[in-house]
Amino acid sequence: MLSVLIFSFVMLRSKTFSKVTIFAGILASIFLFVGDLTVGINSNIITILFGIGYILLTTWFFLISRTLMNF
Repeated sequence: MLSVLIFSFVMLRSKTFSKVTIFAGILASIFLFVGDLTVGINSNIITILFGIGYILLTTWFFLISRTLMNF
């Protein structure tokens, strides 16, 4: 998930993508990376982190595809 974080930071320099798209990618990668680091711990909070992260990641993919289709 660090690749999403790197791509999001690269997208910050571009005028093509909106701030919502960029911050959705940053938040998704942070939630999923923290979830990956804490995978050995049994907790409902980790499950919530993964759920939010994957929802944001899916949203990020749709926002990127919408931007590229209009480009």
